[in-house]
Amino acid sequence: MRRPALTSVSAAVLAACLAGALPAQDKVTFVDNALPVLRQRCGSCHNADKKTAGLDVTSYAALMRGGGSGEVIAPGDAAASHLFRVVNHDDEPKMPPDAPPIPDAERAVLRAWIDGGVLENKGSVAVAPKKVEVAMTAPAAERPAVLPLPGRLPLEPAGRGEKPDACASLAASPWVPLVAACGQKQVLLHRSDSLDLVGILPFPEGRPHVVRFSAGGGLLIAGGGVGGQSGRVAIWSVKNGRRIRTVGDELDAVLAADISPDQRLVALGGPQKVARIWSVETGEKLHDLGKHTDWIQAVAFSPDGALLATADRAGNVFVWEAATGRDFLSIQAHPAAVTAVAWRGDSNLLATACEDGQIRLWEPENGTLVKAFPAHGGGVAAVDFLRDGRIVSVGRDKTPKLWKTDFSQERAFDAGPDIGLAVAACDETGRLVVGDWTGELRVFNVGDGARIGSLDPNPPSLADRVAAAEKSLADAKAKLDEATAAAAAAPEPEKQKAEVRVVELKNDVAQSAAVHARWLGEVAFQAGYDRLAKAVADRQAAVAAAESEWGTVEAKRRADDQALQAAAAKRDGLQKQAEGLAAAIAQAEQQVKDVTAQLEKHRAEMAGLQNGLPAAKTEADTAAAALAAAAKAADEKKALIAARQTEADAAAKELDALQGAAN
Repeated sequence: MRRPALTSVSAAVLAACLAGALPAQDKVTFVDNALPVLRQRCGSCHNADKKTAGLDVTSYAALMRGGGSGEVIAPGDAAASHLFRVVNHDDEPKMPPDAPPIPDAERAVLRAWIDGGVLENKGSVAVAPKKVEVAMTAPAAERPAVLPLPGRLPLEPAGRGEKPDACASLAASPWVPLVAACGQKQVLLHRSDSLDLVGILPFPEGRPHVVRFSAGGGLLIAGGGVGGQSGRVAIWSVKNGRRIRTVGDELDAVLAADISPDQRLVALGGPQKVARIWSVETGEKLHDLGKHTDWIQAVAFSPDGALLATADRAGNVFVWEAATGRDFLSIQAHPAAVTAVAWRGDSNLLATACEDGQIRLWEPENGTLVKAFPAHGGGVAAVDFLRDGRIVSVGRDKTPKLWKTDFSQERAFDAGPDIGLAVAACDETGRLVVGDWTGELRVFNVGDGARIGSLDPNPPSLADRVAAAEKSLADAKAKLDEATAAAAAAPEPEKQKAEVRVVELKNDVAQSAAVHARWLGEVAFQAGYDRLAKAVADRQAAVAAAESEWGTVEAKRRADDQALQAAAAKRDGLQKQAEGLAAAIAQAEQQVKDVTAQLEKHRAEMAGLQNGLPAAKTEADTAAAALAAAAKAADEKKALIAARQTEADAAAKELDALQGAAN
């Protein structure tokens, strides 16, 4: 079927999006740009009358409220918005189902709208991500007054495969018996003392590759994503499992990440070869650290928070100033890939794990090599410091090892079934957790090396647990009924023994019933948790919608204020012009008065001149006549003189003649 054409405004926005830039005046809004795409592509199933999955995309308020699974829009962050991720085929369920993604241009409109702050219309203001208060109020190296143990958390898996994934990363809480492990689109939290699963944190962004606790233990981060497509870092509160922030917008999966001791910064890296520092409080990127030449595989803040170490597959290790992102130190002495970095608790020693099989210890002030020793044949995969300065590690030889503070080997633990990938030491319980390519999570006692047990890397769903508990309870009841009947029919010499068996089976039934009740309770808790999460998401969406509405009103108020100020300025300008004109008029009037007085004076003088004109004329005529008579007399005198001169000339000639004759 032929697709309807977009509006001219949408087409212009599409062209600008595809060109990589939008003019400031071309705001991407819900009404003008996003709604036509959503109505065309999604409106038939997600509208006010047919809210599939509880979602209506045909109105701004409804879309911001989200659907049955919660919020679908993260203002300012399309990559973290469930709506965009399913439309972009990053997450399940892909939309539209069983069809290719919608055209790139239309996805670009949705991305630009969300990244631009989900404006409802051209008068709206962008919805900014809320600032999160996460800064530590006590020194990170000190035991917190309130231990960061998790409360009751959901246990419903986000995903489960036929077998566990390879264990990419492990982390132990610094102050409580808690271990985090990467799972399948989830992070698993286990008690390191009882080995019980106590929480599952979903990571719908893809596969998590790294987990880390904050130095105070109150926050947990996980970095990962989808290879070649996207990478993010999620940040949770350990106490309640609530995700408080998602940072990063990588074009490939995040392979390494860490959170600063003061909980203000997150650093991440991966195949894009650029380490980045993000603000946890604002969700903004602060620094790009671009000296790496290959995939970044390790990132770690120093315990004092001053420095950040990053390492890559080319063997490069760089140390940066954490606060500024400035280059502090380069260590380029590794002959193979660096797989892990770890800081000793006093921040005066940096350990690097290398694929050449060695662990190296560096003094971070000037990069001096303190010690290098062979640790694992074939390559070291993971390294971690204990609180007392000892080191644990694992690698390709499958054997976890414990190293003394002088870096001599203290103990080798039982080898695993496959290459070791991750290791974490819990100082609170003195236990070591090791993960490998099979996904197995083995637990050892650090003190004597004894194997304690395993953590569940692939927990079943709550429904499967309930079904298994029901079957176990039914089997226990059947055995009890059978034993009860047998005891009743048993001859007297055997009756006491049969009754003991009945008591034992009653205990088994009670235990099975308790297990069954526990998992039924977990199902009820999960349902309540989901309802509460939805209520929170609805409230957040309502707040976002109210904020957007307030923003629209506020924008109109600001526009009215600006118009009022412009009118007042115009009025003041006109007033000044009027005052200037009044002064000019007064000056002109005075000039008129002065000119009028001068004119009257000149008129009086002219009148006087006109009155004396006849006498002056007579005098002039008389003077002219006298002048004419004088001129005539002068002419006569001239003629007389000329005659006399002629006579004199003749007399002179005659005299000359007489003198000549006399000689």
